Amino acid sequence: MGVVNFDYLMTIYSPTGIPINFPIDYAFTLLARLSPRYSPHRVLKIADGMDKGPESVSYLIGFITFSLHCSLPIIFTLSLIIPGVIRLAGINSKYINEVVYLGVLFTSIGKLGLLTIGLLVFGFHSVGWQGVTAFVFARLVGSILNIIVESQERLNIYKLSGIDYGEFDRCFVDAYRFCANRVGVTLDISVSDEELEKSIWQFVVSDYARKNPVLFEMKKFD
Repeated sequence: MGVVNFDYLMTIYSPTGIPINFPIDYAFTLLARLSPRYSPHRVLKIADGMDKGPESVSYLIGFITFSLHCSLPIIFTLSLIIPGVIRLAGINSKYINEVVYLGVLFTSIGKLGLLTIGLLVFGFHSVGWQGVTAFVFARLVGSILNIIVESQERLNIYKLSGIDYGEFDRCFVDAYRFCANRVGVTLDISVSDEELEKSIWQFVVSDYARKNPVLFEMKKFD
């Protein structure tokens, strides 16, 4: 895709297009520590998986409850509580490996809209419109609660540190530590001035650009 112009790289995006609010030199310095065992693409896919893990579990719950012809209260309760508990655990940087990998698989499916339609059609034929409504309403309530909790957590962090630290920023840091623990490098996310030298981290940016050319062409990273 040609040479990456580092001077104009202002925003980093995950493979699913979610922005990361960290300076590029800082973020890719952390990613360079994990190379070559974990490529930037792989680490950011794991971050995507952490972010979408609860949603992927909700799809799985919907499929299971529809298949078992569960009652409306069970569909609603399971679809609300289980993803919510997983999301709260994520806010505290606690993840279930299987859920993370399920989230990675979930984000690798290109046609999520078709998957959603397919699940709802399956539910309609299995438990009727009432069951589908219970599932959708549970997900709506869960989304609203998640927005409230995440907003409060973001505000608390900002008050303590003055840093606007969003939900996916946490997933990025957690994905780094998730991989660093397996590679055997430091879990500390502070970096030295020597590590921030462009020659240290620019090669991992180029590697990420090669594997995600659409992000660089469409987003322009500006």
